[in-house]
Amino acid sequence: MNRRELKAMLERHRALVDPTERGFEPTPVRRGRPVDGLSQPQMDMLLMGDFAAGTYGRLERGQIEHPPALLLDEVSRQLGLNEDERTMLYLLSHGEKPTHPLDPRQAVELKPTWQVALDGITHMAYITDAAWNTLAWNERFPHMFPDDVPGLEPGLPPRNIMWWMALCEPARDYFPHWDISWGPLALAQLKAAVLAHPDNQDLRDLEAQALADPVTQPIYTHPELEYVHPDTDTRPLRHAVLGPGMVTMCAAEPFSLPGGRLMIIPFVPGEVIRPTPLWPQRRPSRRRSRPREAELTTGPQS
Repeated sequence: MNRRELKAMLERHRALVDPTERGFEPTPVRRGRPVDGLSQPQMDMLLMGDFAAGTYGRLERGQIEHPPALLLDEVSRQLGLNEDERTMLYLLSHGEKPTHPLDPRQAVELKPTWQVALDGITHMAYITDAAWNTLAWNERFPHMFPDDVPGLEPGLPPRNIMWWMALCEPARDYFPHWDISWGPLALAQLKAAVLAHPDNQDLRDLEAQALADPVTQPIYTHPELEYVHPDTDTRPLRHAVLGPGMVTMCAAEPFSLPGGRLMIIPFVPGEVIRPTPLWPQRRPSRRRSRPREAELTTGPQS
């Protein structure tokens, strides 16, 4: 925690907020000079619904080790911080970035310049939000999908990529060795995303579908399902136009889309290589084997 910079930042942003905008009377003049912005007691009053008296002052003085996200987010709202300022508040408080945007709309709003960037990529490429809802793609990407699968619109990619990879039964024909590669890997990513974004309803809906499907339920609940991202993975794929081959996934996260994904996926038609299963992982037993008993022999019976 950087207490000096944390205190300076919070004092500076408090001074920018007009108390009357938060329902308070104008701050009285003290010793002949006006006092700018909200006071610490006023901030405490704004936080009193969820936190004890004095909480804000302790935060500003750096006296709360690892302040909870609920506190930092409510302070960000009351001080009118933008996402960059809120991220800095998190970093100064405990050295970690927030896992979700303060305004949920930012998680699904893509800057128009990203479409220009996608259009300049020669490989298949697309962008999703944190719940795998498809936000943008380039011209090559929709060619990967068939036109005769229920739930797909001809000429367009699926509305949700996780649904296509893990939950759409007809789609499994386009993922060779789905049961040991695409299925477990996608469902492991879904589990990790639900843990990272527990309030995301779209992710919760996908999780509910995974738990209700007799095929995906035992995979999703498997205790050894430990995998969080596909970056640089190479897997078999049946392209709707180009046929079978191998696809490599290059993954990145746009800074302006918290939790989102930019996926660039070069595809090489040809031989399909069986992937190494993610699970179950067979660990060597730690039990010591018993020595084999000596075989007893007997002489000829008389």
